[in-house]
Amino acid sequence: MQFGQAEQRLRSEGINARTVVVTDDIASAPVEQIDERRGIAGDLTVFKVAGSAAERRLGLDEVERLARKANTRTRTLGVAFRGCTLPGASAPLFTVTPGQMSIGLGIHGEPGSVTCRC
Repeated sequence: MQFGQAEQRLRSEGINARTVVVTDDIASAPVEQIDERRGIAGDLTVFKVAGSAAERRLGLDEVERLARKANTRTRTLGVAFRGCTLPGASAPLFTVTPGQMSIGLGIHGEPGSVTCRC
């Protein structure tokens, strides 16, 4: 949501901006709903491709095209054995039962979409 708002604000100020949503995590949604997948570790790959294209002074259309292409070719699977604790917080954002793992977690500390025994 915030990226979309930032894009709208930039455009209102006359700055051409684009948003590319990263959708690499295969556990967060089935292939039929690929646009609903979370972006996790694949963010880095897509950002590096876009950054490199921008650094080479390619046009915005080409930067966006390459970022989208990198996204379509990037797949990850995020797993956790326990939740992360944000700086200053006293407890983790989520818990995982000992002997299990959480699959499909989010980059902002969201719990996984599936829990399984390991």
